[in-house]
Amino acid sequence: MTRHALFGGDLLWTPVAPEHQLTMPKHLRPRVTDLLNAANAAARQLIADHPHAIETIAQALIERRELDAGQIADLRAQILDSARGAQNFETMRESSGMMATRDCSKDAKF
Repeated sequence: MTRHALFGGDLLWTPVAPEHQLTMPKHLRPRVTDLLNAANAAARQLIADHPHAIETIAQALIERRELDAGQIADLRAQILDSARGAQNFETMRESSGMMATRDCSKDAKF
């Protein structure tokens, strides 16, 4: 499994067992790709506009004891890595040899 950065977390590129694959019709692929790209751009902009929001959310979760400090540190690291790696998303997607469960641009199977 290869991990690639995406907004707010990681996109996991994994092979899918043939019995669980559905082929997306070609006429839908450009629209789905455009929607995913728009969502990625919006999420990256939110992260850029509110850099301290994760700290506030993390503190609230710690206080409510819903996540421990280690989980918060992992969450913080994932978000920071995602923000740094978002601009390289297209390059990583194109260079990956595996199917992506959210990649519709190149005959991806769902």
